[in-house]
Formats: sequence, C-alpha cells, structure tokens
Amino acid sequence: MNPGLIHLLKKAPVARLRFARRRLRGTKGLLQVAGLALVLLLMVGGNLASMAALRLSGRWEAQAAADLASTRRWGPVLLTIVLLTVAATARAPTFRPAEVAFLFPAPVPRRDLLAYQMASRLGLALLTALWLTLLLPQRLGGPITGWLGLSLVVAMAEVSKVAAGIAATAVPDRTALGARVAAGTAIALVLAPAWRGTAGAGPLQERLATFAGTGAVRVLTAPARPFIDAVTATDLRAFLPPALLSAAIVAGLGGLALTWDFPWTEGALGRRREGRAKPEGRRPARGGYSLPHLPFLGGAGPLARRQLVELGRTPRALLAPVIVPAAMACSLAWALRGAGPTALAALSPPVVMAILLPVLMHRGGFDFHRDLDRMAWLKSLPVPAGAVAAGQVLPSAAALLLTQGVGAAATLAVGDRLAPEVLAALAVVLPPLAFVVAATDNAVFLLVPYRPPSPGDGGLPVRGRLMLHAFARMASLGAVLGSAALAGAVAGWSTGSTVAGFAAATAWLYALCVPALWVVTEMFRRFDVTTDVPF
Repeated sequence: MNPGLIHLLKKAPVARLRFARRRLRGTKGLLQVAGLALVLLLMVGGNLASMAALRLSGRWEAQAAADLASTRRWGPVLLTIVLLTVAATARAPTFRPAEVAFLFPAPVPRRDLLAYQMASRLGLALLTALWLTLLLPQRLGGPITGWLGLSLVVAMAEVSKVAAGIAATAVPDRTALGARVAAGTAIALVLAPAWRGTAGAGPLQERLATFAGTGAVRVLTAPARPFIDAVTATDLRAFLPPALLSAAIVAGLGGLALTWDFPWTEGALGRRREGRAKPEGRRPARGGYSLPHLPFLGGAGPLARRQLVELGRTPRALLAPVIVPAAMACSLAWALRGAGPTALAALSPPVVMAILLPVLMHRGGFDFHRDLDRMAWLKSLPVPAGAVAAGQVLPSAAALLLTQGVGAAATLAVGDRLAPEVLAALAVVLPPLAFVVAATDNAVFLLVPYRPPSPGDGGLPVRGRLMLHAFARMASLGAVLGSAALAGAVAGWSTGSTVAGFAAATAWLYALCVPALWVVTEMFRRFDVTTDVPF
C-alpha cells in the first residue's frame, strides 16, 4: 500500500477523536452525550437486569445454554441471509468527499485505494462489534471471544460488500440484475425440496427448526458456520480454530477483490454525486401534480406546501412504510380471526403493530432531513423560527399519519368485523401522536445531523445514528402514551366516567404538540450551518 495511505490510516483514530471532541462542546454536545448515555443505560442496563434476575432465580445456566444453542442453530442462517442481501444490493465503494477530492486525482493505484478503504472499514468493525457485544451478551460464549468473533462477522460483511460492489461494476446494470435474479432462483430451487420435506414436522416453529437442519441449508450456510462457532466459543481453545478459519476467509475474499482491476472509481464518483443530491431534493418533477396554496400561517403554510408537493411527486417513498406494516398487521389480523368474542379483543395486537411499525420505519424525507444543504436558506427566510419548524414538521407528520391510518384501516377491514369505535378513537388519537413522533425525529436530526447512506452502503456510523433516531421515536411515543394514559386514568377515576377519561387523555395528547414544536424550534435556532452540516 502507498506509504501516504498508511499514514492516513494511522492518523484516522486521532482525527476521529478530535472531531468528536469538537462536536461535543457546548450544550448540544452535552445533550448528545446524555442521549447516548441514556440509550446505553436502557439497553445494557436491561440486559444486566435480566441476567441478574436469572441468576437469582437459579435459571441462568439453563437459559444461557438455550441461548447459545439457539445462536448456533440460527446464527449461520441469519448471517447467510445478511451476506446474500449485502451481495445483492452492493454497488461501487463509497468514499468521503475529502477522499474523492484528494485521493482520486493522486498518483495512487486503484488497488491501494481499495485496500485503504477496506482497512478503514475494518477499524470501524471493531467498534461495531463492541456495540453488539453490549447489546447481546447472553448470546455470546464469552465477552472477549464474543467481541472478537463479532468483529470477524462485521469484517466479513464489509469485505463481502466491497467485493460484490466491485464485481457489479465490471458488468452492465442489466447483466448484474440478471445475475442476481438467476442466483436467487437457483437458491430457491435448491431449498424448495428441503422445505417440502418438512411438511409433517408439526407447527411452523418446529418446521423451521427442522428445515434449518436439512442438508441443503447446512451446505448453503457452511461458509458462515465458522464465524458463529467463533462467536459462541466459551474458551480460547474452542475459539482459535474457527477464528483462524474465519480470518482466512475474510483475508481470501479481500485479496481476491484486490486482484480485480475493474474501473470502479467512476461508479464511486457517481454514488457520491447521487448521495449528495438526494438530501438537497434535486429530483425531477413528475407529472403536473400540485397543491392549492395553503394559508400563510406566519410562513409555515408555504413551507409545508413545498414539502407536500414533493411528497405527491415521489409516492414511492411511502410504499415500503405503507405496504410492510399493513401486510404484517393484516396477516396477524387474519390469523386471529375468530380468536376472541369481540372484534376489539381480537384486533388489538394487529392494530398496535400497524401503528408501531411505521414509527420504527419512519426516516423523514419531507422535513429537515431533505433540506440539510438548505439550512442556510431556511435560516435566511424572513419568518419566525417557529413557523419554519412547523412548516417542516407538519408534512412529515402527515406522511406518518397516512401510513398508520392505512395500516390500521386495512387491519380492521381484514378482521372479523369492522369496529367503528376503534376507528373513531384512532382518528382522534393518531394525529397528535404522529406530530410528536415527527417532531422528536426532527429535533434529534438537528441535534445529530447525518447524510443518509446510499443504497448498499455499509454506513456504520450512520446506522448508529439511525438506531438512535428510532430509539428516540419509540421513547417519545412511550412517554406520550404513558402520560396520556395517566391523565386519562386520573380524570376517569375522579369523575367516574370513561368518556371523560378519554377526553382528558386526548386533550393531553394535543397539548403535548406545543412543547414538541418548541423543542424543534430551539434546535433549529441553535443549528450552526458552519459546523453542524456534515460533509
């Protein structure tokens, strides 16, 4: 490798620490540290509390053995699915803007650039594995062996993505798509007889367990098995053989990718331009879709109309958030048909799924996320900061409300019979919930901004921020629902009326929209376009 690239790799950890120290100064830095500490406390603390409860009850050894057995059985299957997904969606490698500006024109061979990129990703794999070790301690054979084994797993995923992306650049897009379809069809044809052979295995869970142990599945998941054996090894003697084999697989795949001299740099440049264009909203207008002018509302109306027009011109952005939760909730509702004496009792879990899944899948796109590179323009508008915040949050809340409403209505329609009281309650409760969730997501985004990764990109730091955003959305939803339930319970107990309790809970939900909007407004006021906009 070029000596200059080796020097960059050595200085990269120091540079990341300096960047983190600069970002963590001031009030926003303290908020970021507090948020990260809260996430770690809830996630890691929950695991530790569960482990302590099992030890006190005397069920720790049995539960630990069952968790390790489950990991050994399903780990190779899940890792194979991840690797196949990574290979199917991989594209040309992604480099940061500074790397594109200074390294691509430099007299450095493409092979050295690729080795530099893989080496930098392997360094991040250690941190990602540490995060997973804290989240899944009961699934690992030991803390040290588990961390090292997970590091090999993440390294395999990163190297596979790079190798598959380089291979995809060697052929036209249609040829690559045809190869992916052919490979998927071949795998399905191989696994279909094994699945049919488990027809008499009993319930679905037992049938899946039998299917995972068939010869076809074991052959397909054989490359992933050493990685899982390293993760679940309980001592060093059991860890070394599968770990060395896993490291040899990673090194062999990486070395094979370095021998391919394909012109992948053009694809990397195209991906960089595409990644920077998406947040700025430079999408081609489709059709003549438009909206009538909304009331001015201090400037919030025109801003909201701009985002709603973009939402109407790109309906594909709502396909996955609408179809996936609705399909899963409808499947559960269909399975529960006739399970209870009333439609409300049978349909409560599906309706909850239809409401919560869109919250987890919600990633903005029609709010501040889309206007990351237009923050200076938004700050220069002659309108109050609160109006800007409202105009940006309302379209995102409308999109979330649409996905939740479609899923809930479809679930109720698929069930035993339509429940008008449920529809009426949802029509009243869902709007403030959607607004608070959208406001929380935008507030966290303004606090910890990021550029969304391109399709197929590893984006490990960005994935961490996405996890933080999802946790913030669910935490805000839980806090809002909990406080509303408390307000409704107090009102219902004091008046003895269920209607009064529901009215008090609903009024509390709508009242919470005001502080939620105030938080977004303050985050927008404190956003510094000179330091907070990521490269």
